[in-house]
Amino acid sequence: MRNPLNSIINAIESLQSIIPDKPGKQEKDKYQQYKLSRSGLISLHNVIEESSEIVIKANKIIDSILAGMQGKSLSTNSFKRITAKSCIHSTINSFSYNTLEEHKLVKDLSKKNFNFFGDKDLLVYVLFNLIKNALHYKKKPGFTIEISTETSSNGNTIKVRDTGPGIPASKKEKIFDEFYTSGKKNGIGLGLSFCKRVLTSFGGQITCNSKENEWTEFILHFPLYHSKEAEYLKKEVLHNKNILIVDNNSNNRRITDKYFSEWHCNTRQAQNGTQALSMLLQQHFDLILMNLELPTVSGDEVAKQIRRKKHNPQFPATNYKEIPIIGFSNHSESKRKQRLLGSEMNELIPKPPRRKHIHLLFEKYFFSETEPLIHNSDIFLNNADILIVDDNHTSRKFISFVLERMGARVMQAENGEEALEHLEKNDYELIFMDMEMPVLNGINTTRIIREGKRFKRFGKYREIPIIALTGNTDDANITLAKQSGMNDHLGKPFGKEDLARVLSTWLQPQ
Repeated sequence: MRNPLNSIINAIESLQSIIPDKPGKQEKDKYQQYKLSRSGLISLHNVIEESSEIVIKANKIIDSILAGMQGKSLSTNSFKRITAKSCIHSTINSFSYNTLEEHKLVKDLSKKNFNFFGDKDLLVYVLFNLIKNALHYKKKPGFTIEISTETSSNGNTIKVRDTGPGIPASKKEKIFDEFYTSGKKNGIGLGLSFCKRVLTSFGGQITCNSKENEWTEFILHFPLYHSKEAEYLKKEVLHNKNILIVDNNSNNRRITDKYFSEWHCNTRQAQNGTQALSMLLQQHFDLILMNLELPTVSGDEVAKQIRRKKHNPQFPATNYKEIPIIGFSNHSESKRKQRLLGSEMNELIPKPPRRKHIHLLFEKYFFSETEPLIHNSDIFLNNADILIVDDNHTSRKFISFVLERMGARVMQAENGEEALEHLEKNDYELIFMDMEMPVLNGINTTRIIREGKRFKRFGKYREIPIIALTGNTDDANITLAKQSGMNDHLGKPFGKEDLARVLSTWLQPQ
């Protein structure tokens, strides 16, 4: 577990660096409280958020290892649609290397991407383990570790190949056995056996090929995302999902109930909004499917009442603001879109719902890593394309999350050079630009954009709104931003009202 634990230690050290050791007279009051700058506050927020995520992931891995040691199956509750390349990228960039030279030994040769149904944290841990084991032989001349992918109509694979001493044929069949070690110091023989359990839980397997004194290759086999193996796992996940169907038409309720039951969901039915609200007090629901044309109280009005309910302490998992609420209506697509605005529902689908609609709901609200969008009376960005340029991963993640919930399509870049490449390839309606970044900072990037000399295709370099992101909002810094060609600024950390002001001014959202 050295990777998550080392990250926690680094987070604590970062926190210590933010708070001054010996505050001056202006930095403390009679209660010995430190006054942090705006940039210090957002750094503190980032440390806490990232540390919390790491602790959650570490606990998940520990729970899974303990379950394996007790002979229990690994839980599938957290399984979602995951991309192989995202896991490989996360592994290589978050592994706790001892030196920069170690990092350079690991090569990402993955060209083809694929989806699988499983848990990203568990697969990253598997790859961590394989890299850690291989790096034991890093002193061998010419040593490298290569990670690659292959796709086919029968299944997909991730391969981890190292040029270490190889594994003798007599030991190759034993390496996945529990408590088997190959003579390494401090090894307890649980790593590869756990890797096997993880791949098995995904409906796949892990195998090993090796040539003694030359190389070793671990092959992670995954079933296709739409295979029978994946469907079986999805039904395991859905078995724990509670669905509420709200419709005054009993025949429609029965048919819709059948579609959900085919995937092993637990369903309940309500004839009207009043009954639905009463059921929410009795039970936690993971998704609500509701007819828009209900008698007495319309479906979108019921959705607004649900959103205004307070968190139910009787059901700790129930947060009424987050439950996916899906409306259905026999209106045309254009009228459904208009009705959706301000409804506080997630989306509207045709009436009556069909099997294909139910399957799409599963993919979007239960199997996707992206948080569902709730349409409310706040700003709604109708598929506006926005580019976020910031070297801070947490900052990009936060802004993306907010904008995507407002209906925008968001792309991210870590520095100015990446931003220029994005602009040449795609059209955007607005850019959020961090002023201080490595490689190419926000000021110089904005100047290059406004000049337009770097572009052959992108033609809106003069008029596209560019919003500065900065922790320093003094007059000199803001003046510098405007002189470079930036249109406006947001001081970090910023609130929803600040963001709404910028969007209203420069995007004229619908």
